[in-house]
Amino acid sequence: MSEINEVLLYYRKKAGFAEQLSENFQQEVIKEWLNYLSKDQLMKKWKVLDFGSGLGCNLKTLKNFFTHIVATDINTTALEISKKKYGNNIFYVLLKKEKLPFRDKTFDLVLANEVLEHVPDQRKTIKEIERIIKDSGYLLLSCPNYFNLTGVVKKFKDFKKTRPMWGPWGGHEGGLERFTTWYSMEKMLKNFQIILRRGADYHKAWFYNNPMIPVRLRKYILLWPGKLPFINKLGMNYFILSKKK
Repeated sequence: MSEINEVLLYYRKKAGFAEQLSENFQQEVIKEWLNYLSKDQLMKKWKVLDFGSGLGCNLKTLKNFFTHIVATDINTTALEISKKKYGNNIFYVLLKKEKLPFRDKTFDLVLANEVLEHVPDQRKTIKEIERIIKDSGYLLLSCPNYFNLTGVVKKFKDFKKTRPMWGPWGGHEGGLERFTTWYSMEKMLKNFQIILRRGADYHKAWFYNNPMIPVRLRKYILLWPGKLPFINKLGMNYFILSKKK
C-alpha cells in the first residue's frame, strides 16, 4: 500500500475524534475575521465551504453568519456525528477523491481550519480550493506553524519515525502531520491577495506545552502576541485571510 493510501485510510477509518477538535482560540480568530468581512451586506447570502470539517467544530461559528453552508470530510462517521449535532440545514458531502465534487467558482468563502497539513498533496488541494472559489472570493486558512522551537523538536521526532506524523498535540500517529510554516503557507497562495495574518498559541510553540506555565499566562500567550508584526510568525498556529485575485 502506498504512503498516500495509508494516510487516506488512517483519516477515513482510524483517526481518533480527539484529533478533529478545534481549540477555542481558533474559533475566536475565525469569528473576529468573519465580523471583519460582515461589512459586505450580502454576506448572509454567501455560499460557504467548511473544508475538512471533521466533527463540525467550525459549524457553530459559521451558522451565526451564513445560511448556505457545505461541510466536507473524508470520514463518514465524523460527518454523521456533525449532522446530528448541527442539523439538516447544512449540506454534508463525503470526499472520496482529491478533486472536489463542486463546479468552478461555487463558493464565496472557503474555510480550511487545520486541514492542509494532513492532505497528501497540498499544492493540488490549494489548486482545487482556488478553482471552486468565486472571483474575488475568500479563503480563510489556518495551519500549524513550525517556525519556532517546537519545530526543531518535530524535525527530530519525524526523523526517528521516517515520515512526518509528529505533532505537539499527541495525535496523528500513523497519519500525516506535515512540517508547515507561515512561509510555506503564504508561498502556496500566489493567486490570492493576503488581507490579514495572525499568529496564535505561543505556549506550545516555545514552552512545549509546559504544564508549569500558569493557566492565566497560558491564556495570555495564546492569542495576544499574534497581532504583532514578525511575532505573528512565531506562534504554533498561523491564520491567513486571503482574497482570490
